Amino acid sequence: MAFPILGNPSPQFFDSSGDPLVSGTLAVLDPADDTNKASYPTYDDAEAATNANANPVVLDARGSCSLWGLDSEDYKLVLKNATGTTITTDDDIFMPNLMSIGSTNIQSISGDTNTVTVLIFTADDGNTTVTDPTFSTVIPITDDYTFTLADKGATASRTGSTATVAVTIPAEASVDYRIGTFLGVNNDGTDAITVVITSDTLTWAADNTTGTRTIAAGGYAVMQKTASTKWKIAGKQIT
Repeated sequence: MAFPILGNPSPQFFDSSGDPLVSGTLAVLDPADDTNKASYPTYDDAEAATNANANPVVLDARGSCSLWGLDSEDYKLVLKNATGTTITTDDDIFMPNLMSIGSTNIQSISGDTNTVTVLIFTADDGNTTVTDPTFSTVIPITDDYTFTLADKGATASRTGSTATVAVTIPAEASVDYRIGTFLGVNNDGTDAITVVITSDTLTWAADNTTGTRTIAAGGYAVMQKTASTKWKIAGKQIT
């Protein structure tokens, strides 16, 4: 079954200034031997294994591309800017093996027309539940907030504000997110949000430095778990 390789069928990438990575490239490789591996522009193309993307994929004017793969596959992605300088390398991105839900009515499964729930099989925890990877649940926050396992794929979003608040990514020892999990933070307030990580490592994609990050008013960030105790963060208005 087809599946967005990065959890979003049209991922967007940014340079160190937070601007779209226009004309950058994204190489899609087999992590076992670094040979090219097919990716596809649409779900239907991936299902039929036809009309594969060029490899590397060239990012558009939004710093974006269409990126679909197949479940039960591992991928390695190498992101470069327009001059060919490597920005990030992400290895062993695993695509879950989805089980078809046939003609079951989605509304009756989820109880929410904004959420699609499917069953997946995973090697580490058996049957589990995931939300539609093209949709991020928004969690309104007004105070400090710590993500939970149920928040995988969600965005903590703040409006208003009277002071800086902290959003915390918990340690793997307490919340074991799957590698590849995305979390988001949106700051529509007037004060900063700090993104804190508990004991694990948070790396800023812009310059590979680690530690707590601050998102200024009007900014946003996307964090992805890239290894057992490692996360990367990218976005706008981040210091």
